[in-house]
Amino acid sequence: MNSFSDSSLDITISLVSYDIKLPINNLRKPLKELMVQFNVQNKLRRKVELAEKPTAAFVLSLIGGIFIIIGGVFGTIIGIIGSAFIGAFSWISPEAATLSGIILVYGILGLVFGIIVVIGAVMINSGERGKVRTGSILAIIFSILSLFFYGWGGFIIGFILSLIGGILGLTWKPSVEEAPPPPPV
Repeated sequence: MNSFSDSSLDITISLVSYDIKLPINNLRKPLKELMVQFNVQNKLRRKVELAEKPTAAFVLSLIGGIFIIIGGVFGTIIGIIGSAFIGAFSWISPEAATLSGIILVYGILGLVFGIIVVIGAVMINSGERGKVRTGSILAIIFSILSLFFYGWGGFIIGFILSLIGGILGLTWKPSVEEAPPPPPV
């Protein structure tokens, strides 16, 4: 049974046979100051988190990686269809079956490279200097490699976007702004 009384601002909690009285008047001011300080610090932390991430590098690398994945899926589908079609006529030209198998492998590699570029973009979004640098290097290297495989680097636009995003991530420097001290208590 819980009972609350407004006149004395005390809370009485009855648990089986124990009565506990908590004086709220004595705790009200410290709790209010603690909540104000927590809210101020939380708002500052959110502002710092938003300002401390290379957002443009993340967005460009992510979109480029998605284009590279789409190009890899396209290449894989073409390779599968080509393998099935040419496999039916392999008695005419056995080299054609080899060519469709190579296209299939190139499409799968383009797909894998696109996934690695997206992983690099997620690392860029972490905001930690080491992870941003590593993610940028991943995005640059695998966007260049995807250019040579089927899908042509995500129809060229994926290559360009992830390359620019990786370069932006490499040149990103976190700001050295310090958060203002909390308000006096």
